[in-house]
Amino acid sequence: MRYATTLMFGFATNLLMAISGDRACAQTMDPNTAPNPYRMAETWAQLPEDRKWGSAFGVGVDKSDGRSLWVFDRCASTDCSNSMVPPIQKFDPTGKYVRGFGANMFNTPHGLFVDHEGNVWVTDETAKNGKGAVVVKFSPEGRVLMTLGKLGTPGDNKDTLNGPSGVTVAPNGDIYIADGHGGNSNDRIVKFSKDGKFITSWGKHGKEPGEFDTPHGIALDSAGRVFVADRGNNRIQIFNSDGKYVAEWKQFGRPNDLTIDKNDTIYVTDSQSTPTNNPGIRQGIRIGSAKDGKVTAFIPETLTGAPDGIAADDQGNLYGSWLGKMTVARFAKQPETARPAAPPAPYIELASLNVQASPPNVSEPDRKIVSDLAEDKQLISILFATNRELDPQAGPRIDPHGVGYARSKELTLGSALVRVPEAHKIGRIERPWNIVFLGISISTSEDEKSHFVIKQAGTMSREDFTGAIRQSGKDSAFIFVHGFDTSFADALFDVAQIVHDTNISSMPIAFSWPSKATMFGYDYDRESASRSRDLFAQLVELLQREAAISNIYIAAHSLGNQIVADFLDYAQIAKASFPLSEIAFAAPDVDRDHFAELVGKLKQTTPRLGLTLYASSADRALNASGAKAQGARAGDIPKAGLPLTIPGMETIDVSALGQDMWSLCGILGHCPFSNRSIIDDIGRLVVGKIRPPHIRSPQLQRVPAGSDPPLYWQYPR
Repeated sequence: MRYATTLMFGFATNLLMAISGDRACAQTMDPNTAPNPYRMAETWAQLPEDRKWGSAFGVGVDKSDGRSLWVFDRCASTDCSNSMVPPIQKFDPTGKYVRGFGANMFNTPHGLFVDHEGNVWVTDETAKNGKGAVVVKFSPEGRVLMTLGKLGTPGDNKDTLNGPSGVTVAPNGDIYIADGHGGNSNDRIVKFSKDGKFITSWGKHGKEPGEFDTPHGIALDSAGRVFVADRGNNRIQIFNSDGKYVAEWKQFGRPNDLTIDKNDTIYVTDSQSTPTNNPGIRQGIRIGSAKDGKVTAFIPETLTGAPDGIAADDQGNLYGSWLGKMTVARFAKQPETARPAAPPAPYIELASLNVQASPPNVSEPDRKIVSDLAEDKQLISILFATNRELDPQAGPRIDPHGVGYARSKELTLGSALVRVPEAHKIGRIERPWNIVFLGISISTSEDEKSHFVIKQAGTMSREDFTGAIRQSGKDSAFIFVHGFDTSFADALFDVAQIVHDTNISSMPIAFSWPSKATMFGYDYDRESASRSRDLFAQLVELLQREAAISNIYIAAHSLGNQIVADFLDYAQIAKASFPLSEIAFAAPDVDRDHFAELVGKLKQTTPRLGLTLYASSADRALNASGAKAQGARAGDIPKAGLPLTIPGMETIDVSALGQDMWSLCGILGHCPFSNRSIIDDIGRLVVGKIRPPHIRSPQLQRVPAGSDPPLYWQYPR
């Protein structure tokens, strides 16, 4: 089902005025529109087998090599008060776990800083049980060297702290603490000498210069100026080393944390800006100059908002930490010469995922196309595999909007470049709208500043297709299998939207089967889906055997799940082994009993395969499909009934998420990938590999409440 739909007059006339292409407000403020030279990398940390991430804020790069990372999380949970898990962990540049320490010493781990000698400084914001309200200095091996504040005793004098959020240390050893975390805690900066003697403090609660409302992070530039993330006041305040006010900057958003590297580049996280508390500012990571305050780069919110904590290594890569999402992710900086572009296609010579500086044997018009694409940072490069019939006379370059629904017995491979508009809203596919009324068509024109646009698409040989994947260096692939009423172009838009909104870094591939792309073509679509199993299996085998892919993630929607289910059935019968890591079944239009039997057998043979079902009682399309087939659908939740639950599969009830009234598929309740919450959850599942569901998406409720493991999960009603 599509996000922008051509409507016939037979539908209720009041819908004609409501349904259109997705709308998005243009972002004109510079802090929201700076380029994004980063891509979120695959999960990098190799945690011990008995360890998982907890809520994490403090992250810092080790000065010894400029690449190893220290993380201060909340003991694999949301609190360390009664835990024997060491919250301070070190990882080498490859992500290998090195050591951990600090068990049974903290209540609520918060800030972390690594000084030039490699010592690790951490803050514990909460005072209770004889612990907390302190800053502790550790040697690199974990020996306590200094404690500032009194354990378990909050206060606002020179000997005590109350809610310390951040700490930083100057080259001469002077110590600066951001003392305060909202509520009844302090709102001040405290300065100590290198041997822990109180020097001075400044600030109080308020909005004037030199006053604070939750000083949540602190950093120093090369000139020794003190930068404070004054979160509650939506600003960074700057002081000299003695606390004299210098300036305030609001262009970095509502700062949650900040760090400044040796080149005076400042990195600031904003995970709390909303239209209410900071109008016009998007969440994300802003990067700029600590010298003049200019914002030069912006990493928009990913997964669920932006990271809370931030660190930068000497190679320009960033590490973001999440409290609610409970993870730490790496953002890899892309070289200037490695801008995203399409995998190689015969009609324009392109290096794998990178545009060549001077492609050989290319005409001047095509050379200009390559040059223009190289400069466009809104492009998403994807591969596709389809069993739709393509015009054999068209050559390798294809018009994706002209690809029809005729079935082919062959699998065609290719690549495409899809441009995502700057004003894109997560969960939407902004496209022109078109209304047909009494034979008269009224529509808007395609505009790449406002709409998803396919810049180019072309077929590839089997060798070029697999070669592009191998050259990319990626060892994982993400395959999206679309559902009913989906055109070939729509399938490309779907994948581009998911990749953009979730920051999935696996090789993105659209498997587009011959859907008639009309709501009146259901019977044709179901027959097409039933004929697509073998060619889908051919794609998976190709990735495994010729493209060196070792992890495959699959997300399927609606009737696309029938193809995936048939493939899994085939794999079990043939006793074939495929490198499947995760499968997300979104609104599966598959017979409920057959699906349950299939998944039950699958978990017996492949117990480590991750399976997630997204089901709804508000999906009118599945209601209709079940009535037509005279059998309940796996993605449908019957009235006064329960969703399908199978041991080893995680079921999430998404009924409470409502409907998108701007599109027909939303009105039918059949658009899971247009919902922000589901997009976020799938992103955390594939990118972060986080489970169970209530850990990666804290808003999810366990049913029954508090059970572990629960029968299923649901979004709150």
